[in-house]
Amino acid sequence: MKPRVLIVDDEKGMCELIEADLRLREIDSAWHTSDVEGLEALARESFDVVLNMEVVEHVADLNGFLTAASALVRPGGVMVVATLNRTPKAFLLGILGAEYLLRWLPPAPARMSTPISGRKQKLA
Repeated sequence: MKPRVLIVDDEKGMCELIEADLRLREIDSAWHTSDVEGLEALARESFDVVLNMEVVEHVADLNGFLTAASALVRPGGVMVVATLNRTPKAFLLGILGAEYLLRWLPPAPARMSTPISGRKQKLA
């Protein structure tokens, strides 16, 4: 079965960038611009896999976000949450390299305005 991908991001440009990459791989996709609160609008749908890549460090209400995102996972499905390590090497490679040197991603000016440390964040 061929996968179908729904891209959700709060920036239209990022959705379009990911959609173009998926099109090159011949993967059917659609996109939806939304902030964290907008995830509830997708609640009527469910997905086999929900990926949250480099998102959680930008979310003020982590518990609310994870609750909304996990509600999108179909029974038996999986949710993957990933974020960059908080090290100088990760910053150099992941941010400066991907955004400024290789220009794979548009620079994110508000990136570390409210960084969340994994050791300090408590989940409900």
